[in-house]
Amino acid sequence: MTAPPLLQRAVIHAGTLIAHYMSEHDRRRLSASGAITGLSISPPATKTEIDALMSLKRRQVNLRPNQVIGNPESVLWITPLEEVQKHLVETEAAERVRDRLGLIHRDRLHEPLVLLELPASAVAVAKNGRPTFADAGSHRRFKTHVDGKAKSKRSAWGHTVDLERLAGGNTLIDGHPERVCMPVPTAMLGRIDFVPVGRIRLVRTEQTGLDDDPAFAQRPVAHAGGLAKIRNTVRGL
Repeated sequence: MTAPPLLQRAVIHAGTLIAHYMSEHDRRRLSASGAITGLSISPPATKTEIDALMSLKRRQVNLRPNQVIGNPESVLWITPLEEVQKHLVETEAAERVRDRLGLIHRDRLHEPLVLLELPASAVAVAKNGRPTFADAGSHRRFKTHVDGKAKSKRSAWGHTVDLERLAGGNTLIDGHPERVCMPVPTAMLGRIDFVPVGRIRLVRTEQTGLDDDPAFAQRPVAHAGGLAKIRNTVRGL
């Protein structure tokens, strides 16, 4: 399947962009301070810097050399840009994007979120593919199958869990399409566009028996036919 013209990185904390990805020159301009020294030093982002970043609109940023976008020891989760663009104009943009991408770990009130735009050419070179259960790692809201028949036709993509639908007790909880790729070296990019999404104003509270971890775990179990069937399958291996 041909990748869309532009892919979007899963939402990150604004402080991560400032402290780890943003070039020293751009960070100095953002903070209007000469207190930051050394390209190899990554002090935590200050509240002043984060507030300044979140007050911006779409902006291009030069990247720090010798870094990678994403956790070097993990995979980078991406989704088509057009899937999330429509949420950016909403009043509750941060909550909408967080929920549609299944980012259950983004659960701190006022957490500042930004999204990074990555060119498909860089993602292709870094190698990418449909996520599997093995890629999930510690992700607590990973879907092993899609609920909607229409979305099942998009076989080259996985799907996130829509946290809002899950909290509402809906049967269909498909979020946005997603793929995984290897972390992308900043040397391949040079600069990228980023968009401040907003600050979390509604924490997704886990409701026991509805959208907490044990309740969500029952969904893939039920899809597989229940614990008894799973046990029998494992015994037969």
